[in-house]
Amino acid sequence: MKKAVFALPLLVLLVFRTNADQIDISLRLNKGDSYKVKVVSTSNIEQSIEGQTFDVESEMVTIATQTVDSVFDDGTYLISMKYDSLHEETKSTSMPYLNEFGEDAASEMINEVLVGKKFYFRLTPKWKIVDISGVDEIMQGVIGAVLDQEEYKDQALELYPVIEEFLSQIVSEEALVEMFQHVSGAFPDEPVAVGSKWDQSVSLNLGMAAMDVVTHYSLEEISAERIVLDFKSRVSKSDDIPTINLGPAEMKLSMEGEQNGKMVLDPVTFWPVKTTLEQDLAGDAEMVIPGMEGTGGMKIPMSTKTKTIMTTVE
Repeated sequence: MKKAVFALPLLVLLVFRTNADQIDISLRLNKGDSYKVKVVSTSNIEQSIEGQTFDVESEMVTIATQTVDSVFDDGTYLISMKYDSLHEETKSTSMPYLNEFGEDAASEMINEVLVGKKFYFRLTPKWKIVDISGVDEIMQGVIGAVLDQEEYKDQALELYPVIEEFLSQIVSEEALVEMFQHVSGAFPDEPVAVGSKWDQSVSLNLGMAAMDVVTHYSLEEISAERIVLDFKSRVSKSDDIPTINLGPAEMKLSMEGEQNGKMVLDPVTFWPVKTTLEQDLAGDAEMVIPGMEGTGGMKIPMSTKTKTIMTTVE
């Protein structure tokens, strides 16, 4: 019996190979399949203002359940994502008062708004996200929770449109589909073998920033236990940088740099069981006050280093 169990992944792997060397990397999911995914993201952001450097380190840990709700005739999947838990911690050496908060009220508020809530995304067999729904309702809950804080209640009517416009630029359904372009669609269109390479080029408008991303993928390993993809990206500044409305001022964020990582896939379903992404970006945040555009605004040099590990834990 044990021999049959261990032989199943190898048998499936051989069935989906087009010949002895190549394999078609495509999701093979069934309605009702469910995965609990843990994401740990650590980041370090530095900003320089008038010669003084400010730093913020943060760690966010989320656990979410992703379930295949439907499999459509065109082969795409409707997947629901429900947040089970969220923990965020912020530290700073230049702004020590941030350390007093730890898992602060903002984190607790986000937990209250997000945990138990669902949104949906539609995914092709090539791991490309083509549609996201349900996020806008969650966003309205976040806005309401923010404005319900005691320090904002007196300004709620004034702040609501500003916060709504800001969040719609970065976490609306359209913005998230755009954001996920550079991490979705990673699977090659054609069958590949170990050593095969393929590229993906996308222009992203992330609301807070616009950038051109060129990613080079390679197939590193095929075995009965796992499929391993390696990727490296070059992130370049876009010519068309969006403007973020912050109320009394507007901001343009221009960043460039590199990112790299690995994606480990299940050899039967091709679902990612572990993805590691490291990102190193640098650039400027340009602040402009309406009516003073001719002054050139204030440029704030900044850099950010982020490491994200996504693991399917069950």
